[in-house]
Amino acid sequence: MKAVKTNKENPIMILRAMLGEIKTIDSKSRLFIKKELNKYNSEAKQKEINRETIRRLKIQNKKLMEQIVSLKDQLRQTKINRNQVLTRLGDFRKLNKSLAEALGSCDICWGEDRDCKNCLGHGSPGWKKISRHFFNRYVLPALENVYGLNKLN
Repeated sequence: MKAVKTNKENPIMILRAMLGEIKTIDSKSRLFIKKELNKYNSEAKQKEINRETIRRLKIQNKKLMEQIVSLKDQLRQTKINRNQVLTRLGDFRKLNKSLAEALGSCDICWGEDRDCKNCLGHGSPGWKKISRHFFNRYVLPALENVYGLNKLN
């Protein structure tokens, strides 16, 4: 029988070497060693499968993290756009209210909605007292331009 080199790091090699070196081993011992080899091979395959699964999951995780960063950037830009739109909407609401006050009309429907809770459909221009300040600011310059009037102020 040859001397078998021991390798603490690879017990499977030791078992294979033992099977190859021992010619007169009884069948029970041989069967036991084969079972141990199969068990070790099975564990080694499972470890390799686990490593591959972990590797693939890490790749997927990296891609998902990149998507999250991209979606966060998109969300941040969407919030900026939303805030800009809301600011513009606020500006238009103020302008609408100012023009309605300049003409003495309902700032919600301008007299076009009979079901308006503010004016019941009567809010066309002249419906209420006009704001002199807004009239002079928006309407008077237009009248002066259209009719060629001199400035009255």
